[in-house]
Amino acid sequence: PPVESTAFIRPLDAITAEDAVFAGSKAANLGELVAAGLPVPLGFAVTAAAFRAFADAAQLEEVLHRHLVSLNVDDPERLSAVSSRIAKIIGSAALPKALDAEFRQAYAALGAPAVAVRPSLVTDGIAEPATSGQLTSQLNVQGVDAALAAVKACWASLFDERSLFFRAHQQVDHLHAAVAVVVQRM
Repeated sequence: PPVESTAFIRPLDAITAEDAVFAGSKAANLGELVAAGLPVPLGFAVTAAAFRAFADAAQLEEVLHRHLVSLNVDDPERLSAVSSRIAKIIGSAALPKALDAEFRQAYAALGAPAVAVRPSLVTDGIAEPATSGQLTSQLNVQGVDAALAAVKACWASLFDERSLFFRAHQQVDHLHAAVAVVVQRM
């Protein structure tokens, strides 16, 4: 069965360039390639709405505000400690039940293959400075639980030391950033 569009999941073949605001630019570009008839491995995007639902359920905004509002990113020890703390919170927080179910269904619809899990930054329509290479991708991820953990790792990479440092120096508000994630057959 094909991957179905849901509140949190959008198949690549249902994404266009205009969808970058919620699916991220990687997914939007892949969707355009699919529409052009080019051979693109099957996959889907975990939308920015999924990240925001996860963040709400995990009360992440409160944590981020508490840790980031006065963070001096030029203090490497403090930056590392804050980044590690946020990554642990994201890694241990439960997914909302609807998101978990939709992801599992979409992954199964792909045939439960080894996948690439790749983040794509979304910032509520705000033009984001180039961030290539700042967020973490994982390749050859096997199994639905590992794929879900890889999605969380992508989300956590939004708050790794490089990303926090870069956004602070570009004067981009950390609380406006969100991540969509592309899950695609290897």
